[in-house]
Amino acid sequence: MLTLCIESSCDETAAAVIRDGRSVLSNIVASQVDVHARYGGVVPELASRKHVEVDGVSVEPRSVLKAVMNSEYAGFFDIGMIQRNEDDAIVQHGTLCLVRRSALERVGGWSSDTIVEDTELGLRLFESGYQALYTNRRYGWGLLPDSFTAFKTQRERWAYGAMQIIRKHWRHMMPGSRTLTPEQKHHFVTGWMYWLSDALGAAASILNLLWVPAILFVGVLIPTVPLSVPIITAFVVNLLHCVLLYRSRVRVTLPRIFGAALAAMSLQLTIAGAVLNGLISQRPVASAWGIIDTSEEDLADASQPKPQQKPHCMQAGRPLCGCERIATGAG
Repeated sequence: MLTLCIESSCDETAAAVIRDGRSVLSNIVASQVDVHARYGGVVPELASRKHVEVDGVSVEPRSVLKAVMNSEYAGFFDIGMIQRNEDDAIVQHGTLCLVRRSALERVGGWSSDTIVEDTELGLRLFESGYQALYTNRRYGWGLLPDSFTAFKTQRERWAYGAMQIIRKHWRHMMPGSRTLTPEQKHHFVTGWMYWLSDALGAAASILNLLWVPAILFVGVLIPTVPLSVPIITAFVVNLLHCVLLYRSRVRVTLPRIFGAALAAMSLQLTIAGAVLNGLISQRPVASAWGIIDTSEEDLADASQPKPQQKPHCMQAGRPLCGCERIATGAG
């Protein structure tokens, strides 16, 4: 009989496999001494994170794909959400989110006209004067997509949903609107720009490919240095910015950082297609709950107050997210 034994202390995790209660076939001990040495003692928050990471590696090894996906998601929760929380402009996500019932009822309940109903609800709560709070403490652990195809499908839904939110809420981002603070407008608009920039990047790549025949067969030349230097400089600056942020906020190794960057870049074409469809398409969209009609009439009606609706069950496929409490009081 094989027995799996797991033991943990405040700063160590051990896993062993024993046969017939006598023979030790495997014995792995992961110490956190190096992690806590710089602080002169054990830091509980760091210790809890390392316990989860080590348990996942020792007992159930994750694939390389899931490791880089997890690192890519961590940037959102450990960098973006913390920064947005400073200006009361967090993105509401479905996993481990608490919403005051009176606030939910006041803004009309869950909306069925987008495929990112959690994020859309959070924005409506802000527009109604409510405040939100994000804490980076982990109260639970979500599920990562099982495959790269599922990873792309999830990101496609988020990008398409972001375009639906733009079409529905863009008036609240205008300078004359008083429903959001300038800081909130800044965070939401710049957040949407990330989706749009991926679409523009994919379009630029396609245009570059189309330009190749003109260079080869027509003899059209372009100034190489003036065009290449700014692009390479921007790439290097962004790469350094990514590494510095991940090292200081997420605290993962360099391979994990480059893996996260690679995971994000691998989704550019998927995001570009979702952005294009979300901005110009009127076709029904397959969501986690079924087919949702996204006609202009529905989007216009959605901006009006609605009677209370039954809450949707939230999707359980979100990764590594901290607890969020939104709508804690009227602003």
